[in-house]
Amino acid sequence: MTIPNIRAIIFDLDGTIIESEAIHHELEREIFRRLGIAVSPEEHSSFTGMAGDRMWVTLKERHAYAHSIDDVRIWVRRLFYDHFDSADNKIILVDGVQKLIEDFSAQGFKMAVASSSSSAYVRMMMLHFGLTKHFHQLCGGDSALNSKPAPDLFLYAAEQLDVDPGQCLVIEDSANGVRAAKAAGMKVVGYRNKNSGEQNLTLADVVVDNYKDFPYIKVMQN
Repeated sequence: MTIPNIRAIIFDLDGTIIESEAIHHELEREIFRRLGIAVSPEEHSSFTGMAGDRMWVTLKERHAYAHSIDDVRIWVRRLFYDHFDSADNKIILVDGVQKLIEDFSAQGFKMAVASSSSSAYVRMMMLHFGLTKHFHQLCGGDSALNSKPAPDLFLYAAEQLDVDPGQCLVIEDSANGVRAAKAAGMKVVGYRNKNSGEQNLTLADVVVDNYKDFPYIKVMQN
């Protein structure tokens, strides 16, 4: 299958390029315990793809926990970076994604990462895995006013790439990310990552279970 007139490829990061969603969820459950709140797996999964602050603000409104958002931010950073620096760090690349990125790069597409995580986190992860050379722009959630599922971040990425939104193909693993990309007027491949929870990817133009059989590898350019 091919999609004509695509000039740019925009990747999400967590759950799409790196296998990190399960780790983030595990660390977030530890923070739920510290806050003394009961968050169901379904409620937790509904925040996948959103900026972390939006999740913590929403949970504070729903569960009225006593700690400040600043306290929670500090816990999130400490827990994650302690894990990342530990011998137990299990963050790896999604199977097949490096070849996919290299193939798109070799074909001359403009490429960006558009992640709800912070720009500093995005750059750290991309440098860690040696992928920055393939990407023209690395966009974090602090680049946009509104988090996914709003289209702001994807529209910002397209603007930075100097490409019309309709000429962008987005690769996303979350329902919120797919909704954001479609709202931006972009084509979307939904990657069904088992570690991202039960994500509704039905709005995507196509859904894949692995990158080895990626159907858009021969996306047509102008």
